[in-house]
This record gives sequence, C-alpha cells and structure tokens, in this order.
Amino acid sequence: MSNPSYIHEHLINKINKSPYKAYFILSGGGQSFLSSFMSVGGASKTIIGANVPYAKEMLIEVLGHEPLKYVSEQTAREMAVKSYLKCLQCNVPKEYALGFGITCSLATNNEREDRKHSIFIAVHSYNYTSVLYIVLEGNERMSREDEEYAVCYTIIGMLENIVDNDLGQSYTEGNTSYTLPYRDWE
Repeated sequence: MSNPSYIHEHLINKINKSPYKAYFILSGGGQSFLSSFMSVGGASKTIIGANVPYAKEMLIEVLGHEPLKYVSEQTAREMAVKSYLKCLQCNVPKEYALGFGITCSLATNNEREDRKHSIFIAVHSYNYTSVLYIVLEGNERMSREDEEYAVCYTIIGMLENIVDNDLGQSYTEGNTSYTLPYRDWE
C-alpha cells in the first residue's frame, strides 16, 4: 500500500500499541512531528510530553548551560537524557521510557550560502543512547516544509525500529518495511 496517509497512520497505530512512552525536546526543527503524530488518535499512549525551546535562551534554560554548539551530537544527547528523565518523573518503567532530543539546522528565510542543513536525533533509554545524524544536501535545496517532512518521518521510523526490536522484549507485529514515497517537491 503506497498511500502515504495509510502508511503514516499504520506506523503510528503500531507504535501506539507498544508499551513505550516518550518525551521529546525539539529545537530548530522537527515540530511538525508532534503535530503529525498527534493527528492520529491514541498519541497519548506514546507521547507523554514535549518541550520546544526554540530561542537560544530557552534551550540554555532546558540544558542548564550554554552548549558549545546548538546543532550538534552532544546537544542532542543532552536533550535526550533530559527527556528520558522526564519519563521517569512520570513513573514510566525505565525499560519503556524513551527520551528524544532533536536539534536541527533547516531552511530559513535569511539563508547563508554556505549554511549546512543538518539534523541530529538522539534517543536515550535505560540501556543505550543512539544518535542519528543527517545532512540535507543536493543540487537544489529542499524547502523548509520538505525538510520538516524528512525530520518527521525519520523520528517515526526510529520509533518503529525501537518497537520492532523491542529492546529485548517480544513484540508480535511482524517484520514490515516501508519505503516512503519520494515526493516530487515543487
């Protein structure tokens, strides 16, 4: 089934059937993920909360210090650990608590020619921290909307992977892989 809305809803429903709970801190991009995920009923089964410190001062407040670099692996990791701790504060069992830290440098209306568009998505659990780094490049730049789309589906894909592998637990949804359709971005 290649209908993107079917894939989107199917993946989110699959994630929501798992015992995992997640908290998200997103800065510089990725906010469309929250809207997209919560547009499917039952999102509260997975998302326990989110924080969007968009201004530098707000991210400094969340982290407790000024990061050396705002869009970096280290910053994403710190955001993920803070998110994980939020899960524990909500009494989520540690083996099902997931903290996500997303920090991005996406398209803007005052673009510098040499500006690198990149995404760092970190996930922290009781037994690992993983960081995905993506550089968005090509002959023609994607629009902000397209870059947000990339962030959104990457986060959903990471959640699906966690659910499928169930961090050592058993999950009987089966092995299903999706190729998200490439949009002919205009």
